[in-house]
Amino acid sequence: MNPSDLSARLVVYNIRHAPPAGFTAVSIGRAMPGRSGSVLGNPFRVGARVAQGEAAAASLPWLRAQDLAGGKERHELLRLTHRLLAGERLALGCWCALQVCHGNHVRTAVLGLAAQQRTQNAAEVAGCSSSLGPMR
Repeated sequence: MNPSDLSARLVVYNIRHAPPAGFTAVSIGRAMPGRSGSVLGNPFRVGARVAQGEAAAASLPWLRAQDLAGGKERHELLRLTHRLLAGERLALGCWCALQVCHGNHVRTAVLGLAAQQRTQNAAEVAGCSSSLGPMR
C-alpha cells in the first residue's frame, strides 16, 4: 500500500455534519454539551485573545510533547494508526474543521506513525528473510 492510499483513508471533517460516506467517525474534539471529549482534543480554546489559527498552531507543539511523553495521547495516536493500517477509513471529527484546525496536526501525526510502522515492518520482514538463508 502506498502512502497516498493511507492519506486518502484519513480525513478531517466538521463534527456538526455527517462524516464522509464509507468513513468511521472518530471525535478528536474537546468535550461539549452532549458529547464526551477526546484525549486528542485541542486544549487551546479560541476566544477574545486567541484566534482560530493561533489555537490550532499552539496545538502542534503540545501534541508533539504529548507524543514524546508516551501518555494517553500517544496511545490514542497509535490506536488510530493501527486502525488505519488495518484498512479502516477514518474521519477525524472536530468542531472547527474545515477552518484551520488541530485535526490537521492529528492527521499528520497518524500518517507519520503509519509510515514509520510500515518502514519498521518492511525492515523486520527483510531481516527475517535474510536470517533464514538462501531459499531452495
